[in-house]
Amino acid sequence: MVGRWLAEAAQLEAASVPAFEILAAELRAHGAPSQLIERALASADDERRHARIMTSLARAHGASPGPVRVIVREPRELESIARENAVEGLVREAYGARVAIDPAIGADEQRHAALAADVHAWVRPRLPYAARLRVDEARDLARAQLVAECAIEPDRALRAVLGLPDATRAVELARRI
Repeated sequence: MVGRWLAEAAQLEAASVPAFEILAAELRAHGAPSQLIERALASADDERRHARIMTSLARAHGASPGPVRVIVREPRELESIARENAVEGLVREAYGARVAIDPAIGADEQRHAALAADVHAWVRPRLPYAARLRVDEARDLARAQLVAECAIEPDRALRAVLGLPDATRAVELARRI
């Protein structure tokens, strides 16, 4: 069980590498400030390191992460970028920073959440009002889904070995996002 959890975490970390690289390319295509692009690329490097750490831990527990699939596409419209940033950055990265099993990874995830907030601040004024509402709605739905996921009590062994919060604490942390 611990190995499988770590393997899934490693796969998510590995999937974040191309996600940040794609974000950097899309930000560049839309004329974003260079510091946002540079921070996205630095975040990809962080995620490479996280994937290596989590893969090593998973293998130590008898499991291996699955493959990551990347779809190459043209840069998306700003609303699509903003929606994904709100869900994955403002909600998921922010929560991940609070429950990371490694303090260094948690600090990196906090920087990624800060990047998401800065991307949000850059992209939001460039969206029409209706698009802003849709992005807010996606963020709020992601937060509600996260709270519902957190309400499911993790296995006692996972909590003991990995230091994961119990459901009450996890829900409390998710609600603060």
